[in-house]
This record gives sequence, structure tokens and C-alpha cells, in this order.
Amino acid sequence: MSPASSEAITIDWATVDIGSPMVAEAGADFVSASGSVTFAPGETIQYVPIEVLGDTDVEAPLLWGEWGLVQFSNPSANAVLNQGFFGAGLFIIFDDD
Repeated sequence: MSPASSEAITIDWATVDIGSPMVAEAGADFVSASGSVTFAPGETIQYVPIEVLGDTDVEAPLLWGEWGLVQFSNPSANAVLNQGFFGAGLFIIFDDD
């Protein structure tokens, strides 16, 4: 989050399965998940828990590993969601074998 806020900020998140080849797939590479995350006053970094599922498939690395999307929505009233990457974040699975 940028810049840090003097108030707590909460935002909802959910993994996205885009169904594209060579991209992490829900149910095969990770477990679909959603929730909310809260930034305490002054915090600029938070993490969302995404469970990775191991497999032994040979997969070409894309952007240094398999990647997927996390969609952010519904920021608290005291915040604005940056739509620069369509309100989404990127996660990368470096090795799930």
C-alpha cells in the first residue's frame, strides 16, 4: 500500500483462475481462496495466504515460475483501490514439484 495511512484500511481479496495454459490453475496448482486483509496504521505490506498444491508436471516457467492473479476489491471507505493492474496483484509459484 502506498502511501502508509494513519488509519486502518481493510480490503477484500480472492484468487482468480483465468484458465489460460501455462498459468497456475486453481485445483491443480493452488487452492482457490478469498478473504480480507487489514493494514494497521503505518503498515504498507500485508500478505494473503495461498495454499500451493505440489505436482510433478513439467511446466515451462513463466516470469520465473507459474503465476496467478489475486483480485482486490471493496476497500474501506478511507481508501481508494489503484486500478493500474485492473485492481489485481500477481503471485508467483517458484517450485511446486
